[in-house]
Amino acid sequence: MTTLLKLSKASWLFAAILLVSSSLQAQQNKREDIGLETLDETFFFGGLSATILDPGKVEVNFYTSMFSSWLAIHESVIESPVRDRLRLTEFTGNFEAYYGVSADGRWDLGLRLRHGRRRLDNAAQSSPFKVLKSSRGTDEADNVGVDKTYAGLKEVGLRFRLMPFKNVPELTLNAGYSLSPIKAEEDQEFLLADRNTVDFNLSYYVSLNKSATSYYYFILNGLAYLPSATNDEALYNSSASFFIVQRLGARFVLYPGLSYNITFKPPAVSDEALIRTNEQILGLLGVQYQPSNNFSINLSAALPLLLDSSNLLVQQVRESYSFVSLGGRFLF
Repeated sequence: MTTLLKLSKASWLFAAILLVSSSLQAQQNKREDIGLETLDETFFFGGLSATILDPGKVEVNFYTSMFSSWLAIHESVIESPVRDRLRLTEFTGNFEAYYGVSADGRWDLGLRLRHGRRRLDNAAQSSPFKVLKSSRGTDEADNVGVDKTYAGLKEVGLRFRLMPFKNVPELTLNAGYSLSPIKAEEDQEFLLADRNTVDFNLSYYVSLNKSATSYYYFILNGLAYLPSATNDEALYNSSASFFIVQRLGARFVLYPGLSYNITFKPPAVSDEALIRTNEQILGLLGVQYQPSNNFSINLSAALPLLLDSSNLLVQQVRESYSFVSLGGRFLF
């Protein structure tokens, strides 16, 4: 509780905006009146769609993301000059497939595969695109941690997608369990693939007009890294995102938004509260193009508004932060 009270005023303000907006719009007309099916059958963001498939139907989606930032290394935990700067870059490729199982269109089963690439460059000015190149067969391959690209299939998981309440079709739950097939401990450590994970995602749409061209879109996420033989420390991440989704004609969708993310780890002493390790607020802007009713593709980028870490020796440099995501979705 003490940790939560220490969150920034901006974090609490953002959470309040989400709650107020949700409560004001919660009693809107149902999908048959507002045309909600027009959006949730086509809209897709970062591997998350609100569609529950008809029996026998298949959805396949993919999304890739690339993150890069400088890391400022300080001389001490007390305010001190920056001793060095490194560049951290991560590239992730995700593939998911869902199959409509239930006769009443209430739940789907799915599969997730996630490939990761991660690189820490000793020179902050290095190109982030080095993460896309392999280190195998070069002098870099002998390095450990720095100036080496780590790559591999980091997650294989089962997914479950559900409409919890039949009379609230705007609300969808997406949850799953993933394990890491990577065996080498060095690769596990630097790809952050040394623990299995459990996650859940709640998404909720609210229509803003009768023409079904403008929506609010809310997402709540929870992710737990489970202790393993390699890493016996759990880690918990939660986030809340809010988007204004605006249709532009028949083929394009624009969706600006905000995302709040916070990470905790267990305390060293059992009777203490969880320890906050990271906190972020990101501004996001995305655009989706839908060339047909069964296919859509989207591109989004993020701008950091707040980056706060409990590690006072190593801090992300906000001015160097970049995040871009590209995704696509097919319905069969």
